[in-house]
Amino acid sequence: MQNFILGKMNYLKRLFIWFFDPWPLHIFPLFLTIHIVLINQFPANLPMINSISSALFQIIGGIIVLISLNSNLNLLNKTSIKNVFINWFKSFPLKSKSVITEVSDSISIQSTVSATATVSNSLNTLEDKIKFLFDEIKRLDQKISDSTEKLKEDLNEKFKYIERKHSNLDQSLIEVKANLNNTVLGSPKLEILGILSIIYGLLIPVLY
Repeated sequence: MQNFILGKMNYLKRLFIWFFDPWPLHIFPLFLTIHIVLINQFPANLPMINSISSALFQIIGGIIVLISLNSNLNLLNKTSIKNVFINWFKSFPLKSKSVITEVSDSISIQSTVSATATVSNSLNTLEDKIKFLFDEIKRLDQKISDSTEKLKEDLNEKFKYIERKHSNLDQSLIEVKANLNNTVLGSPKLEILGILSIIYGLLIPVLY
């Protein structure tokens, strides 16, 4: 007996969830019922009732669609319809902006490659010249070593920067996926309600 009662309660729970799953689409049959009741109760005022109902259904449907669109904009772009219009008005060109292009009279190109091997006139003997060459080789070797170390540091910084960007990108993709799920799965019911209301409002003069 207890298992029978639990089974019935579980069935009623699933039936309740199934019934309210399409919410807020339940509102449309409610509006439709109110309209039909008004027609049956006041047949003499049929043209006025249909005219007002048609306008109300279309207005309510449009408002519902705008609310859904505003919610989607907030999820995807962190903005709203109001902000879109405000930004559009702010972008109005009040006055023309003068563009001044300054061209320099002379363009100087500075070479970053410096050759510091200066041969003195006093290097007359072979020993002095050999010593000078060894000194230059040592200096160039040190310069190459310093440049290599700097290049390694720059590459390490670049790799760290790429890793940070990659991590931020992964997080952004997760947020975008969540927002798309909310947009695709969460709002169609509201949009369908708005579209049904608009369509019914347009069809009222034809149906009645």
